[in-house]
Amino acid sequence: GVVGRDSLSEYRYWEDGAHWAILAVASLMFLSSIVEVPEVVTGLIGLILIALSFWSSLIARRRDLASR
Repeated sequence: GVVGRDSLSEYRYWEDGAHWAILAVASLMFLSSIVEVPEVVTGLIGLILIALSFWSSLIARRRDLASR
């Protein structure tokens, strides 16, 4: 599998981004019990956080490879 190829170490911020996305989605789910929050907003916020962490990981990886 992908994790078996040590992909989490190649994309160092991906795991952190997933944790932030889970926190954001959980917070929005709690908020939606008080105020109407569209599901699309919840999904997009999670997707954006994971995409930003992936992008940050790619930048850091390129920087590491360039410094070798």
